[in-house]
Amino acid sequence: MKVIQGRGKVELAVVCCLHGDEVFGEQIFRHYQELLGSKSGLRLILANEEAFRKGVRYIDDDLNRSFPGSTSGNHEAKLATEMMPIIKDARFVLDIHTTTSDIEMTPIVCSLNRDVKKALNLTTSKEIAKMGKQIANHALIGQVNAGISLEFNEEYAKTGKALTEMVNVIEGLLGGKQNQPIQRRVFQISGTIPLTDNLPEETQNFSKVASLGIYPFLLHERAYNKAHQGFAAPSYTSVEI
Repeated sequence: MKVIQGRGKVELAVVCCLHGDEVFGEQIFRHYQELLGSKSGLRLILANEEAFRKGVRYIDDDLNRSFPGSTSGNHEAKLATEMMPIIKDARFVLDIHTTTSDIEMTPIVCSLNRDVKKALNLTTSKEIAKMGKQIANHALIGQVNAGISLEFNEEYAKTGKALTEMVNVIEGLLGGKQNQPIQRRVFQISGTIPLTDNLPEETQNFSKVASLGIYPFLLHERAYNKAHQGFAAPSYTSVEI
């Protein structure tokens, strides 16, 4: 793990490469590494550095399912334990991910408290995935007061537009900026979609599957294809954020 930070008290921690094969985070790390001298309140964390060097998702286990960790556990369990104090003292925590699913960028949260809403306000997505406690308990964003995962499509992440969006969120949080609120749909994720469930061929993220009574999220994510078909939300609420 590599940790660097700018001047002053840490306001924002940006976690990059929690999964070693999601390289967009490393691009953000490098971008801000060059700017840290002029930044106040920013901490950068290149999380699973060994997995990143090897170009794999993880060494022993999914780091984003390993929190709060264990000092006697495997590589990711120990790493999660080391990360806990590094993320706990930041007001905001952004966790950067990429996916093969057909989305542009979707924020994932565990709560909708005041600080979480401040971060969400700076994003462009009109859909938000809110994870239930069972999923959040072992995820990074479930360990902090204002944690937001930003899930970018891996092809979209290669564009300048994706980098600009990420920069806008970071700069907005560091500068206390807020945009005009917009209506967004918050999908309450309750669990995963079993491999045995029959999804119609035309099924899309956030579009209701009437036969199952769910709204899917992260369909066709490569990392899930042997375990499940993505996440399921039985409902959503419309919220101005």
